[in-house]
Amino acid sequence: MTTRNGLGPTMDAEPVSEELSFGPFRIFPRARLLERDGAPLSLGSRAFDLLHILVSRAGEVVSKGELIAGAWPGLTVDETNLRFHITQLRRALGESRDGEPYIANVTGRGYSFVAPVGRGVSPSKQVQSSETPPSSHLPPRPLRIIGREADIVALAELLAARRFVTLRGPGGIGKTTLATASAHALRGRFTDGVRFLDLGSLRDPQHVVIALASALGMLVPVGDPSPRLMDSLRDREMLLVFDSCEHVVDAVARLAEQIYQQAPGVSLLTTSRESLEVAGEVVFALAPLENPPESLSGETDLGKYSSTRLFMECAVAAGCSPSLSGAESEMVARICRKLDGVPLAIELVASRLSAHALIEIDELIEGRLRLAWRGRRTAPLRHQSLSAALDWSYELISPAERILLEYLSVFPGPFTIEGAVAVACESGEPGVSTDGFEQLIAKSLVSSRPEAGRLRFRLLDTTRAYATEKLAASGSANAAGLRHARYVLQALRPRSYEPGGESPGGWNCRAELLSDARVALAWAFSGEADRELRTSLAAVCTRLFVELNLLEECRGWAARALAGPDDADGDPAAKVELLWAFGHAAMFTERTGQECEAAFWQGLKLAQQLGDLQNQFRLLSRLHALYRRTDQRKLLLQVASLAQGVADRAADPAALARAHTFVGIALHLTGDQRLARERLQAGEDGDAAIPNLPVDHFASPRGTHILSCTNLWLLGLPDQAVGIAERLMRPNANPDLVMYCAGVCYAARVYRWTGDLGALEAAIDLLEGYSRKHGFGPMLTVSFALRGELHIARGDVEEGVKLLQSALPRMIADRFETHSGALTIALVQGLAALGRLEEALASMDARIDAVAARGDSWDTPELLRVRAELRSRSGDHSGADHELLAAMDLAERQSALSWLLRAASSRVRLSGSGDGVALAQLREIHGRFSEGFDTADLRAARDILQRASS
Repeated sequence: MTTRNGLGPTMDAEPVSEELSFGPFRIFPRARLLERDGAPLSLGSRAFDLLHILVSRAGEVVSKGELIAGAWPGLTVDETNLRFHITQLRRALGESRDGEPYIANVTGRGYSFVAPVGRGVSPSKQVQSSETPPSSHLPPRPLRIIGREADIVALAELLAARRFVTLRGPGGIGKTTLATASAHALRGRFTDGVRFLDLGSLRDPQHVVIALASALGMLVPVGDPSPRLMDSLRDREMLLVFDSCEHVVDAVARLAEQIYQQAPGVSLLTTSRESLEVAGEVVFALAPLENPPESLSGETDLGKYSSTRLFMECAVAAGCSPSLSGAESEMVARICRKLDGVPLAIELVASRLSAHALIEIDELIEGRLRLAWRGRRTAPLRHQSLSAALDWSYELISPAERILLEYLSVFPGPFTIEGAVAVACESGEPGVSTDGFEQLIAKSLVSSRPEAGRLRFRLLDTTRAYATEKLAASGSANAAGLRHARYVLQALRPRSYEPGGESPGGWNCRAELLSDARVALAWAFSGEADRELRTSLAAVCTRLFVELNLLEECRGWAARALAGPDDADGDPAAKVELLWAFGHAAMFTERTGQECEAAFWQGLKLAQQLGDLQNQFRLLSRLHALYRRTDQRKLLLQVASLAQGVADRAADPAALARAHTFVGIALHLTGDQRLARERLQAGEDGDAAIPNLPVDHFASPRGTHILSCTNLWLLGLPDQAVGIAERLMRPNANPDLVMYCAGVCYAARVYRWTGDLGALEAAIDLLEGYSRKHGFGPMLTVSFALRGELHIARGDVEEGVKLLQSALPRMIADRFETHSGALTIALVQGLAALGRLEEALASMDARIDAVAARGDSWDTPELLRVRAELRSRSGDHSGADHELLAAMDLAERQSALSWLLRAASSRVRLSGSGDGVALAQLREIHGRFSEGFDTADLRAARDILQRASS
C-alpha cells in the first residue's frame, strides 16, 4: 500500500534489514543511513563507520586501535584523525535526554557508547530486492554532506507539499550534491522509484525529452516523443530529478510544466542556476554555508560553522592536522569568508593544503590561482575548477550580459540598483540595460538580499575575481573605474549641513559606501583620473571618513589630495572641504602642530573668498575646538566672536545657537562662570527649538555641551553637573567618537571633583578603550594621566606620580592643555605626599606662570589654593594665607562657588578652628549651596564646621 502523492511510506512486503536505535536515532547499517526522528541525518563515511562500531558494541570500551582498524582498514592513520571524527560525531548526535554525550572518552583506553541500544528490523528501510524500483539511475550517495542537513529535510517537506521544486543557486553552491542526497533519502517513498538525469553533457535542447524517455526505458519513436512520454508517466508515482538545467532551461521548462500538469503522481526536482519560471514551480534558493562572523576569536570552535567544518574535513583528508592554534583558526575563518561559504570553492582551496601552508593559501586566494586550482578528476568538467564553473555560466549569458557582469565587478561589495545602473547599465556599451541586470540575478551570477527596507546586490568574491579578469582582458577596466568613481562622487556629494542635503538620521547613513569610496580613491590616485576628479572625490570621501570616525584614513587621503600642485581651474569648494577634513583629523590623531592650524585658517580664507558661510562656520568651529584644547583663551574668544558674526549673517538658527555655545565656552574657560552659563543655556535652548536637526549640522554636537558639566560644578551645582556627566558617558551619546571621548574627559573631571572614584575609573577605562581602538593618540595620553590621578587619590602615590610624570609632558607636546592644570595639581599633590615638597612647589610655580601668561583662567583660583597649601607645609604661613585670600577673591569674581568653598575650607584647616572670621566665611559659603551635599567637598566642609562647633 502506498500513498498517491508518492511521498508516503511504502508498506509492500520486502526483505528486511537490521535496525539499531537509540534515543531519537535509528541506524540502518546496510543502507548506511542514520535518521533522527525519521529524517535523514548526514554523516561522513568515516564517522558513520565509527558510529556503527560503537553502537554495535554499546556498553563496551572499544580501543582506539580497533576503531582505526574498522574505519580505516589497511591504512596507517594518526590518532588525531580519530579524535577529529569522534568530535564531529559527538557534535552531530548532540546530548541525550539526560544531558550527557552518547560517546564517552575512557582515558587511556578508548571510547564507549553509553546509551541503551535497541535492535530490530524495519520494512520501510529494507535493502531493495530485484523487484523493487531500480535505483541504478542515481549517482552514488554523497559521502560527505555538511551544513545541508536542514536543507534535506526542508526539501523533502517542500516536495511533499508542492511536487515541483527547483534548487537554484550559483555554480559550486552544492545543488547537485543536495539533489543527489535528497534523491537517495526519498527513493524508498516512491512506488516507481527515482530517475536522475544529468543534463550537463547535453548540448542540443531537443535531446532533453529523448534523455528522459531513454531513462524510463522507452523506445524513442521517430518524431516528438512527448505524447508517449506523458502517457507513460500519467499513472506513475516517482521522483524525476533534472540536474544542471541552466544551459537547456527552455526545453526543461516546457517538459517539466507538461509533466506537472499531466502526471499528478510524479514529483519534480530540478537544479539550475536560474529559475524555470513555469506553472507549479517552487524555487528553493540554496544559500552558502554558514561562515564564522568577522569578530571570531581564536578560541571559537570552527566546528560550529558549516563552512569551516567542511574546510577542516577537506584539510584533514589532504593530510593536515585537525588541531589548530587560535591564529590558524582565525585564518581558516577568514579564508571561508573570502570564499563566500561556497562548498566547491572551499573544497578546491582546502585540497591545496597538501602543497601550500595555510598562510600561503590565505594570500594566494586573493589572486588568479584560486580560479585555476583543480579538484577531483572524476568531477564533471564544470566542477573541476572555479574557473570552469564560472566559464559554464559565462558562456550561457548574452554578450551584453557579459559586459554588464564585467562592469559590476568594480563594486568591492554590496551595491544598490542605482549604483548598478550608474556604473554598468549606462556604460555606453550597446545592448546593456537593466533587463540584463535582472537576468544576471535570475541566473545566480548576482545575489540579492533585503537590507533596511531596500534590496542590496553583490557578486560573490570568486565571481567578482573572474569578472575582473574578463574586464581587464576586454580593455574596459579604466572606463569602468571612471564610471565607478563618478558614481561614488555623486552618491556622497549631498551633505546634511547644506540646504537640501540629506534628511536627518545620523552620521552612519552612508556607511554602506565606505568600501566603494576606498576603491574609487585608489583608482583615482593611480594615474587614471584628472586632477579635478581626484580633488572632488577625495573631498567627499574624507568627509565620509570623518563621519565614520576613520580619522587616520581621512588624514592620509586629505594630505595626499592637498599635496598635488594647485589648480586654478579646480574645485575650490572641494579644497575647502579637504582643508577642514585634514585639520580635523590631524587634530585628534597626532600632535596638534602648525600644519593643523594652518589648514583651518587657509580653508577659512578660501571659504570667505567663495562667500561660503556654512563652511566658514564649520572651520571656525574646528578652530574653536583647537584653541580650546590648546588652552589659547584669547584666540578662543576671538574665534567665538568671528563665529557669532558669521551666524548673524547666515541667519541660520542652528549656527546662532552654536555661536552662543562657542561664546559660552570661551567665557567658561576664561573664568566668567555666570555669563558662561547664560550663553551655554541660550545655545541649548536654541538647539531645542529646532526640530529634526541633523546631528552633524556644522560638525558639532547639538544640545547640552560637554563643558556644561564643569561650568555647573564651578557654579556650585554638583548634582546637575553629575547628571550631565552621566549623559556624556552613555553609549552612543554622540555619533562623533572624537567628541564623545572629549565628553568623557570632562565627565571624568567632574567625577574627580565630586570624589566619585568608581565613576572616575569607569570613565578612564572608556576613554582608554575608545582611544586605543580608533587611534586617538592624544586622548590616550590623557587617559594615562587621569589614571595616574586616580592612583594618587586611592593612595598608590608612587605609581600615580610615575604615570603623570610620563603623560603630562606628552600632553603638553600634543598641545592638549585644557586638562593639564587639574592634572598638574594631582602631580604636585602626589609629589608633596612623597615628601618632595620643593619639587612640588617648583612645578606649581611654573604652571601658574604659564597660565598667567595667557590671561584669566577658570582654574587659577584652584592653582592658587594648592600653592598656598604647599607654602604652608614649607613654613610660609603668612604667604599661604595671602594666597588663599587671593584665590577666594578671584573665585568670587568668577562666580566659581565650588572653588570658593575649597579655598575657604583650606583657610580654616591651615589657620585652625580658632579663626572665627575664617569659620564664619566657610559657614556662609556653605550655606549658599542648594545641592550636592553628599559630594566630597561639601562633606569635608560640613565636617570642619561640625568639629568647630562641638
